[in-house]
Amino acid sequence: MNVKEQLIFYLNSKFSNREEIIKFTKDNALYYSISSIFEINLEKQFYYRINKIKYEIYLQNSLRIINSFSLKKINYVCFKGILLANQIYDISTKRYVGDIDIYISEKEFLLALDQVIKMGYDFYDENTLNNKHHIVLTNGTTIIELHKHIFNPLIGIDETFIKNNLTTIAINRQPVTTFNTTATFLHLIYHLYMDTYLTYSNLYDILVTKSIPKVKRFLYRAYEIALFSEKYFDKINWDEIIKDIKKQNLRIVFKMMIAKIIEIFPNAFSIEFINAVNNIVYKENEIDIILKYFIKSNEKNAEQAICNYIDKDWNNHKNILLKAGETFVLTKQADDLLKIKFDCKTYTEKQSNGLFLQFTIADPNIYISEIDNYNTQESDGVHLILCGTEKFSYNSIFFFPKKINNKIKAIPCEVSTETYAAVDENLIKTDYEETTDGYIIKALLSNEFLNKNHIKNFFYMGLIISDCCSEKKKRVNEIVLAEDNSKWYNPVFFAKVLLN
Repeated sequence: MNVKEQLIFYLNSKFSNREEIIKFTKDNALYYSISSIFEINLEKQFYYRINKIKYEIYLQNSLRIINSFSLKKINYVCFKGILLANQIYDISTKRYVGDIDIYISEKEFLLALDQVIKMGYDFYDENTLNNKHHIVLTNGTTIIELHKHIFNPLIGIDETFIKNNLTTIAINRQPVTTFNTTATFLHLIYHLYMDTYLTYSNLYDILVTKSIPKVKRFLYRAYEIALFSEKYFDKINWDEIIKDIKKQNLRIVFKMMIAKIIEIFPNAFSIEFINAVNNIVYKENEIDIILKYFIKSNEKNAEQAICNYIDKDWNNHKNILLKAGETFVLTKQADDLLKIKFDCKTYTEKQSNGLFLQFTIADPNIYISEIDNYNTQESDGVHLILCGTEKFSYNSIFFFPKKINNKIKAIPCEVSTETYAAVDENLIKTDYEETTDGYIIKALLSNEFLNKNHIKNFFYMGLIISDCCSEKKKRVNEIVLAEDNSKWYNPVFFAKVLLN
């Protein structure tokens, strides 16, 4: 089968009818490429006609910008977009039009930026200037990504080979500088790796959503890799490709990504390349470790994979282990000069009507935010994270002290999502008490709450005690249960509480 046939075979194996395939391919920029199998006349498709018009506009504007750079003797590299449309598609307008990608070296970047602005382009938004990857500009009809780096620097790719292997091709009889065949193919691989890396970069999202995130437009990127390989396989210098991936400090998600591409497009890579990918020593972060458990479960039960990861890796780290009815203390110096005491004594007790928690905080400078302010960075309080693995559950609850009708109460809010929500009083009852050197928050997690979250024999508990400054009205200090503060959300570094 050729690449297009392999794509169709894959789609037919994943979806039960034509309508599902059409919807998926429209959402993933593949609709125009597979339209012929449905005997669809693209010329009569409204959005395809718009795409054709956009392609012509982007083509002309790309060539205008490139020509202006050439006249000003500004070195550039144009890639993706109209280049790929002309290089790998039978009809260039079948590739969805998004933006114009141009790389400029650091020493010429401001010259190029000035030139683009003089041509009528303005910054896409006020935040784009701070982007270390690229600056986005628009003239109202065309979007340009002026690249400081080929890839997001966060992923740590050494771009030397790609930048040094250039060629010139003719687009509408105008010379355009771009990557050569091998560098273009390597760029396509690393671009999908960048998407994969950034998608698999936040364990907190996995814990909250209880699922492994999907790489947006993965199939689209994989399809273009396979199309390029099919057309230029013999022109790609596979030895140079292998040499470059070996020198990179890649995460194991690279190996996963290549394996997924091969599942769909088995002929996309040389045997030597596949062997090299399978034998590279990869770096790992916490999300890569959990992905191994996910692979073992054959990607069928994400929640069970998460539970396996937490239970096994907690045993490897061995943080605080206690039985309900016991107390532990977290402490931190609030001010080295004044020697102000800042600590939290936590007590847990299993009662007949639920789980009782008491947080006794020594913090003489209590700050209570406004009644309608539920920003966790702008209030004293207790951030409690509860995780169950008998069947997976994850709750991120912040207890906000609030002055209501001249009385201070502790308001529990679920803060795992962007929209914070107060927890039903039937699930969690609270009490607040001031002390001579701080305050106490008491919480009773009802049996209904425990049952709802499958907490029966044990649970993992994470804590952050927030200390805000009344003058600055923001957090200036905190106590985190995890030894590494950056792991505050990861149950592997929580206290484990045995209920029975």
